[in-house]
Amino acid sequence: MSHDINPIARAIAAGAILGTLVLGTPAQAATGQATAIQTASVQKASPTRTSPSERVEARITALHAGLAITPAQEKQWNGVAQAMRDSAASIETIAGDRHQKVKTMTAVDDLRSYQTLSQAHADGMKKVVDAFSPLYDGMSDSQKKAADVLFRHHERHRAAAKKA
Repeated sequence: MSHDINPIARAIAAGAILGTLVLGTPAQAATGQATAIQTASVQKASPTRTSPSERVEARITALHAGLAITPAQEKQWNGVAQAMRDSAASIETIAGDRHQKVKTMTAVDDLRSYQTLSQAHADGMKKVVDAFSPLYDGMSDSQKKAADVLFRHHERHRAAAKKA
């Protein structure tokens, strides 16, 4: 098991998984938003370009635009955004601690640390899903379609990344 695969970047990316939905849709490409969204995605993959909190904020901003959040949906959206921020902050803290200790960890320490990181990701995703679900339920059909495309596109992107 190699620990040199930038664990902080991997953990932050995992913790902000909803944020990777900003990869773009055809409608966004037509309005010029795709470039900014793709830039945010590239920045996620290159952790030295921006801070984790800046990347999360960029994802939140891009998702807000990509999902065409209305003023009436703002309160629910703010809950989603806060859940994303909280998840990313939790994972960043745990990943930072893990990164500092990785050279002195025993195999059991390593597994426990990864378990803690995975649990933080799962807990964060539950909070994001719990916040996003009622927002999604109240979205217009076009907003739901955009969200559905963003989620599907995210899965294709992850599958392609695993093959590379």
